[in-house]
Amino acid sequence: VERVAAQAPAASLLLSSPSVNVTTGDIVTVRVAVDAGGEAINTAEGTLQFPTDILQTLSIDQTSSIFSIWVQSPSFSNDTGEVTFSGGLPTPGYSGLNGTVLTVSFLAKHAGTATFSLTNATVRANDGLGTDVLQSTGSLQLTVVNAPAPVAPPVVVPSKTPPTQPAPAVSNTSATTTAIFMTPATPTPILDLLADHMNRGDQLSINGQAPPRDTQIYVYITKDAGIPTELTTTPDPLGAFSVLGPILEDGTYQVWAEGVSAQGVLSEPTGTMSVVVGEESLLTVGSVSFTLTSLLLMVLLVSFAALVAAIVGWYKVYQYHKGRRSEVARIEKRMHRAFDVFKDGIEKHIDALDDAGSKRELTTAESKLKVEMKSNLLKLEKYIDEDLS
Repeated sequence: VERVAAQAPAASLLLSSPSVNVTTGDIVTVRVAVDAGGEAINTAEGTLQFPTDILQTLSIDQTSSIFSIWVQSPSFSNDTGEVTFSGGLPTPGYSGLNGTVLTVSFLAKHAGTATFSLTNATVRANDGLGTDVLQSTGSLQLTVVNAPAPVAPPVVVPSKTPPTQPAPAVSNTSATTTAIFMTPATPTPILDLLADHMNRGDQLSINGQAPPRDTQIYVYITKDAGIPTELTTTPDPLGAFSVLGPILEDGTYQVWAEGVSAQGVLSEPTGTMSVVVGEESLLTVGSVSFTLTSLLLMVLLVSFAALVAAIVGWYKVYQYHKGRRSEVARIEKRMHRAFDVFKDGIEKHIDALDDAGSKRELTTAESKLKVEMKSNLLKLEKYIDEDLS
C-alpha cells in the first residue's frame, strides 16, 4: 500500500483596509486577520509596522477578535511606529480562513504613501507542541493626499433694473455688483499660560483649548533656540487638550502650537511662550529666592566668619595671659572643640552635595563650592594642629 506523506499546514497573516486612498484628516482602519490553512491553530503574535510621519495610531479594537486570551493587551507606539499583539484561544482552536485578530484605527496626518508590514510574527498549531505553521505575512499600502481647501458655494447677484417710469436726468443703464469670497481660515488654538520659571527635573506639561473645527493639535518645543520637537494630540469632545513634554534641564524653552482642521488646513501658530529652567529654590524671603548653592555659600561664610572671630579672640586672650599657661591651655582646648563643631557642620554640607550629586549632575557652582570647602577645611585643620597646639 502506497503511503502519502501528510503536508504541514500553511497559515497566513493578512492585512486589509476598507479604503487605500484617503485624505489628510481622515481616520482609516487596518484589519489584521489570520488564515489557518485548514488546520486548527491556537495562537498568533506579531508586530504591525507603520510610518509615523504619515500616520498616527488612535486606538486598537479587539472586540471582534477570534482570540479570547491575550498574553498582554495589544499596544502601540507612535514613536517607533509599531503595534504589537499576542493572542490565543483554547482547544479546539481556530481553523477558518479569515479570522479577525484585531483592528487598528489611524489618523492620516500628512500626505504620502504608507506601507504596512508584519514582523516577528508566528502562528502556532493546536497540536500540543506549539508548532509554528506561519508560511506568509501580507503587506498593505495606503495613499494619503492633501485634503482640498473648502470652496464657498457660488452666489448669484442679480442685476438691478431701473424703474420703467420716465425720470428726468436718469439714464436707463444696468448696475452690477462684485462679490469677493475668502476661504475660511482654521482658528488658532489657545495655550494655557506657562510659568516664567520652572525647576530642573520638572516635566513640562502643555494644556490648551482647541476651536470647534480643529481635529488635531501640533505642539512644538525647542530648547535654547535648537531644533523643535513636534508633539501631537487630539482634543477631547469639549475641545480641551493636554500633552506632556520633556523632563526639563537648565536653559530656556520655547513652546507654541498649531491646529489642523478636518480638511487638513493648518491654523496660524499661537504666540511663543518662554520658560526659563534653573536650580530649584529652597527658600524664599519676600521677593528673593535662595537656591541650594546660595544657602551653602551663606552658611560657609557665616561659619568661617565665626571661626575667624574665635581665633582673633583667642589671640587677644593669649596675649593678655602670656604668663598664665594653665588658662591658655584651657582656651586652646575650647578652640579645638569649637573647630570640631565647625568641621562637623562643613562635612555635613559636603555630604549634602555628595547626596545631590548621586541623584543629578551638580552645577558648576556646586562642584566648585564642594572642592573649596574641602580645601579650606584641610587648611584650617592644619593651622589648628600646627600653630595653635
